[in-house]
Amino acid sequence: MLQSDAACKLDDTHTLRSGIFLQSDHSESLTTSQVIGLDAFDDQTSDVPISIVDNGGKTEWIESVYLQDEWKVIPALTFNYGLRFDKFTAFTAAHQVSPRFNAVWQALDETTVHIGYSRYLAPPFFELVGGETISKFMHTSAAPSVAVSNSPLSEQANYYDVGVQQKITRQFTVGLDTYYKQSHNLIDEGQFGAPIILTPFNYAYGKQHRAEITANFTDEGFNAYLNLAYQSAKGKDIDSAQFNFTHDQLDDIACNYLHLDHEQQYCIRRRVLSVEPHDVQRGFPRGVGAACRLGPAGPHVDSERRSLALLLANQSRRRPCLPFHGVEHSDHAC
Repeated sequence: MLQSDAACKLDDTHTLRSGIFLQSDHSESLTTSQVIGLDAFDDQTSDVPISIVDNGGKTEWIESVYLQDEWKVIPALTFNYGLRFDKFTAFTAAHQVSPRFNAVWQALDETTVHIGYSRYLAPPFFELVGGETISKFMHTSAAPSVAVSNSPLSEQANYYDVGVQQKITRQFTVGLDTYYKQSHNLIDEGQFGAPIILTPFNYAYGKQHRAEITANFTDEGFNAYLNLAYQSAKGKDIDSAQFNFTHDQLDDIACNYLHLDHEQQYCIRRRVLSVEPHDVQRGFPRGVGAACRLGPAGPHVDSERRSLALLLANQSRRRPCLPFHGVEHSDHAC
């Protein structure tokens, strides 16, 4: 992996930033399946299982570069704008030039407003994409009902964000933030079969929106944080990894939007952290927190397994990325 960022202050109002990112990964898949052979009428040909070996390997390349200008129009108003180019090659390939824009306005001494637009190209998680060869399993007990298996595609998305932060007192700050995301080839992941391994697939169309209220109180060694959020995340028309679904499911999802598996429909996060003077030197903060309640599951993940699948999916989720400096809201970063 290679990453480099640079910044140049042109004058009192303009700061130019640029960066490059290069990463390569190689994955090997070694799979042997025990199946029962079937004849043309789907009757068993033998009680003795047969072994099907389906091994493969692939190398992934991610190349990115960006150029951005931070323009302080007036002391209370800052524009960040630029372009980012991404190229992705693995099981499929994609590239895109993505514009980015963000404005941060200090409307009042204690009030900050931000608004922004970003376009993204997000590849599927390389380590989760399998190279299963469907044709090897035809006329066996493991044959899928849908013999179509397009490789997962990179997601292209338009992201719109607006929010405001209000400082009530020196210690207490509240905020309201909203976003709308419109996706093509929206990436989702599901658990298919008994193993708790998530498999990526794409919806041709996706729409997501979220609204959240935050409150933060900080005073010397004490910090309390509360976040209340509502999110809707839906996709329509599955256009990759179709063999994981039935014909009826594909026909229904082709015409109707479906809630995503990772949708956190209602979410409450809280954190209380206190640091006693004698604990500061030892580095032992004390705190408690809470997570979210998920929304409805998709048709391919049963409710008993879904919680554990999502827990595994949410570990180490953050992709390497290039920074988009000066942006108040973290979802705009890179």
